[in-house]
Amino acid sequence: MKTYGFAYGIDTVPFSACGSYFAVSENARDGKVYIRDLHGGDGAISNIYELSVEGYLWKDLICERTETILTFHTQDSAACFVTLLCTADDRLFIKVSGVTISVKGITNGAYDTLVQISEQEYEHQLYDKQLKICMSVLKGLCTAESKWTVRGSACPVLTVNADGQAACAVLKSTMVSCHSDTDTEDCFDKAKQQLISEYDEWKRRFPSLLDAYKESHSLARYIVWNNTVHAQGALTCDAVYMSKNTMFNIWSWDNCFTALALGGAYPETAYGQLKIFFDTQDVFGAYPDYVNNAFASFNCLKPPIHAWAYNKLLEADPLFSRQEYFLPAYKSFCRVALNWLDRRRPNGSAFPLYYHGNDSGWDNASVFHEGVPVESPDLSAFLIQKMDILSSFAQRLGNDTEAAQWKRRANELFDGFMDRFYEDGAFHAWNTGTGSRIGTGYSLLMYLPLVIAYRMDKRIADALVHDLEQNFEAPFGLTTEQKDSPLYKAGGYWLGPLWAPVTYLFIDALRANGYPDFAKRLAYRFFEVTKIGLMAENYDAFTGCGYDDQAFTWPACVFLQLEKEFV
Repeated sequence: MKTYGFAYGIDTVPFSACGSYFAVSENARDGKVYIRDLHGGDGAISNIYELSVEGYLWKDLICERTETILTFHTQDSAACFVTLLCTADDRLFIKVSGVTISVKGITNGAYDTLVQISEQEYEHQLYDKQLKICMSVLKGLCTAESKWTVRGSACPVLTVNADGQAACAVLKSTMVSCHSDTDTEDCFDKAKQQLISEYDEWKRRFPSLLDAYKESHSLARYIVWNNTVHAQGALTCDAVYMSKNTMFNIWSWDNCFTALALGGAYPETAYGQLKIFFDTQDVFGAYPDYVNNAFASFNCLKPPIHAWAYNKLLEADPLFSRQEYFLPAYKSFCRVALNWLDRRRPNGSAFPLYYHGNDSGWDNASVFHEGVPVESPDLSAFLIQKMDILSSFAQRLGNDTEAAQWKRRANELFDGFMDRFYEDGAFHAWNTGTGSRIGTGYSLLMYLPLVIAYRMDKRIADALVHDLEQNFEAPFGLTTEQKDSPLYKAGGYWLGPLWAPVTYLFIDALRANGYPDFAKRLAYRFFEVTKIGLMAENYDAFTGCGYDDQAFTWPACVFLQLEKEFV
């Protein structure tokens, strides 16, 4: 369908709002529009209702969208419309004029039930999602029907007819008793004005800084706001999910880039992205791989970059230096480092191990094609950098003993680092299962030791940077597999495409270690790729095409952070 105003179709950028677990999306394959619920993370069913307008196909309607309001109207009359808005208190408003809509349940769980609880109010229990949806029709005519199957209600449908006047329905999700707390006809207008006011303040705190990239800025700013959900269950703070399309969890290294982008504008929210993992850290010190409202998953780990991110946040706002924020963060980061040292160096190994490609964040990178465990130089480099930073944090706290301990640990890990990983002018990983050096592919992962270039001979760092420029730099940034590698694959996830978080890690390392021109070039290449591929999970580094999902938080956050740094 044609979209005007904030002109990103809901097939690409779902409609939602800061704090909301509701989203509205068009499925590009079947052309249908779905009301979605994001509780339970991306492993749970999210499409819960099909929304229809009687007598019309969605492709025949015109979509007008702002950051806060979504409206569909017929081509012959703007007076015939459906308007939706989401709020942070788990409500989805649907206002209807001149048409009839239906909200059809599609989960069809065996124990799902639809029950009328008052003349204009229904409770729909989604049993498998542990969720109740309270459906209230404040104005207009409504009917509801379903087929009873002895154990539950199949194919429930709520129909709302404006009957000559504007109708208004509200869906409210809850995990406890279902009741409507929306009983006034002007509640839609009040919610609308509040949303507009909230987003105006969000925009004020994220001003566009580069005229050439205003559209990218507008999209990036919106996506971070739009992908946020409120604290609930395992989420002890409001969380910025990676996407409300596909990956609706918060991950434990992507959260670092979110925190950086938010640090100056919303420091409490930025801190919350890290605190969620402080609060869910296991008894050994490991952070979960990801968290959603329902649970924290410890299937994999993520690289230990959190202290690095916090060190940068100290420059963003005084909040991060305050004892009540700084000390818990320091203690949590210490436990993470000790977990890698104590539990990921089995059988007397001198260096920590990845047990899965996902542990590195580079799921299918060529380094992991020969199997696991993998002893990779990027992991040890991140850990050395982390312990150097922890030493400075301990000094900041006046704890000279711990400062010396962390510096000693960092020195000990670095002592054998170059001998183990650097050979023939390049870094290499090892498969500790076979005891052999990994010779498959040419992954960009092997260049992340540049984060500790300050500890290296400058000639080695210079050679690594030259190699990056010659073998990995493409028109829009760094490929994740060497350009001429036999394993390079367009759209191959970590076998070629450009990724925003990695781009930022390299830019930061290059700037910090004496390569500002290369860093600036990569930053502006990234700005350019967002003009083509939007805020994509990853990009083709040669064409700029956005792969997988173009409404992702991490490119949005990297864009906003780089914009501040390179204005």
